[in-house]
Amino acid sequence: ATISWPIFNKGKSASTVRQAEKLRNKYIILLQKTQQDTLTLASNIWDKYAISNDTLDAANLSYLASQTAFEGTKIEQEVGERTVLDVLNARQSLLNAEIKFFNEQKNQEVIKAQVMYLAGILTLENIKGD
Repeated sequence: ATISWPIFNKGKSASTVRQAEKLRNKYIILLQKTQQDTLTLASNIWDKYAISNDTLDAANLSYLASQTAFEGTKIEQEVGERTVLDVLNARQSLLNAEIKFFNEQKNQEVIKAQVMYLAGILTLENIKGD
């Protein structure tokens, strides 16, 4: 039985170790960047969610104000103080406010889904539950 073992490996072991260290360092940097990007994204989405609450409240108040204005315009038209065109304009304003309110509701639901996705809890059951 003969065994052969190289006496000199031309630095291959040290080179392999250096390559492995470089690769490990590369992945550590990539992991840190991914963690930072995820934290930034989470912060941005959470800020958007907080803003969406205020925006939704404002859209709701605008809708309620438009509703009151429309009702007032109808009453004024009945007693001769307003024209049919005034009533139609008030109705259009009410519809625009309603559309804005529904759009803000949709936007908030999208942001909620983004928060749930980022938290890893976005499932069909969670979406249906709201």
